[in-house]
Amino acid sequence: MKRVIFLLMIAMMTTRFSAFAQNEEAGLYVGDVSNSGCKSQTRSTSVRGNTILKLTRDGDNIFGELTDFYANCAISGISVECKEDDHTLNIMAEEQFEGFERAECICPYNVSFTLFNAKEEQYTLIVNNKNLGNVSFETHSVVEIDITTLEQAYEEGFEYPVKIRNFNFYELTQWIKPGEVRKPELAAFHYANYGTEEFLYLNYRLPKEFTYLDSQAKLDADSTLVLEIITDGSSVEESERIASLTMEVVNVVKPLKHLRLIHKVVAIGENGMMDKEVITLYEGDLNWVYDQVKAIELKDLSECRKNTSSNVQSIISNSPNEGSLYDFTGRQIIGQPQRGMYIRNGRKIVIK
Repeated sequence: MKRVIFLLMIAMMTTRFSAFAQNEEAGLYVGDVSNSGCKSQTRSTSVRGNTILKLTRDGDNIFGELTDFYANCAISGISVECKEDDHTLNIMAEEQFEGFERAECICPYNVSFTLFNAKEEQYTLIVNNKNLGNVSFETHSVVEIDITTLEQAYEEGFEYPVKIRNFNFYELTQWIKPGEVRKPELAAFHYANYGTEEFLYLNYRLPKEFTYLDSQAKLDADSTLVLEIITDGSSVEESERIASLTMEVVNVVKPLKHLRLIHKVVAIGENGMMDKEVITLYEGDLNWVYDQVKAIELKDLSECRKNTSSNVQSIISNSPNEGSLYDFTGRQIIGQPQRGMYIRNGRKIVIK
């Protein structure tokens, strides 16, 4: 009998050790899910406050807290699931019901959970299908964000994951007549439902000779979108190279309020890339109306250098450029245009 009990104890210990080892090797998983119960009942199902997410790093695990998570009054519980894919945490917090009965009211709940084996220092965070940005635990162990407004308690914890897609360059120099002056401008297109902003630079002056051309985007905590055009080569002051540049800025997870346009000339060497010249072409408000198109006239880079005493200056111009008609590669249309869509003063127009 004693031998049987001893063997059973050995089997139980082996099972527990095996389960622990499996958890260690299984990757990220969710556990310790609990909720506070209904904090205060409201009759209206449309009145909801802001939900706060707090994440605390503890070794290889992350402790999560959702404060004021709104759910139906009749729930039996709140489940939390998380999937990890290529440094992305996709967290889903959902109501659980017994049967099909729903109440005509909602409650705020506090929900806590633990993400076990969440070992990376940086993640892209998606909560209930909403992209909250890139979260980093490199500088501190606690980050906190308002899921509704994306305002942060720790600004250095989150970075908004905007990036540029479909960056294209169209040389226009060969179509410009001797003595012809083309004013640079920016056409900006807003797609409210897709988190995408499209930008078309018209008549953009580039260095006479360059081997590197790139663009970067950054969304600051104050909702300022910073767009940079980066080239190597010499100064653009004496250059007659004109081009159109197109790009899409995607993953715009919060409403834009300001726009800053920057041109950089860099030196590329063995130690990497260093700024030689930085000029701010435009800085101003960017308050979109739904699906609005904006036209912004820019000062020419050569004029910027003539009018600045330092390498970093702000140039803002609001005067309209009348009359010029362009196709979507940025080429100016001379004479009677054919049927189709064109750009005039930064706006899409249709000629039938």
